[in-house]
Amino acid sequence: ARLSLTRLPQAKATCLSDLDITCNGGGRGRLVFGDAAGWIYVARPNLKDAMAFEAFDGGAVQQLWQASQQDVLVSVGEDEDERGEAVTLVKLWSLDRDNRGRPVIIKQFPAFKPSLEPCAVTAICASNNMKTMALGLADGKVILFGGDVTGEGKADIKLLEPPGATSAV
Repeated sequence: ARLSLTRLPQAKATCLSDLDITCNGGGRGRLVFGDAAGWIYVARPNLKDAMAFEAFDGGAVQQLWQASQQDVLVSVGEDEDERGEAVTLVKLWSLDRDNRGRPVIIKQFPAFKPSLEPCAVTAICASNNMKTMALGLADGKVILFGGDVTGEGKADIKLLEPPGATSAV
């Protein structure tokens, strides 16, 4: 995704009213919103230091989760791959900004292994230390990511299915 940064006008709570908000989150003294155009909006409760950035090129921000003990924002949404096809990605952001005032992507990876049929992500949760993360899917399945979720290494992935479901993973 192209990283664009826009400052929101200070002290204007109505700036979010014109957006097609798809999800929200909060933590560490921030309010966080995602929209249908792939943008994430971050504000303090007093609306100072508000910012917006384009997180996904291909579609909506589906889910957001803010870690409580680390400065990590987890987002799930759609981007386009090199073939121009939609792919659901998990992106981990540091909201401690770079030298140009922009959030920094810590890590990004596909939400679904090639053997798993993509499905809408309806919930997200992670442990405080970011060693375990779970995505809840509209079909009742849960994808667990464990191990090195925020680091350079690959996370371990496990699929939990509702009773009676069958899947080739």
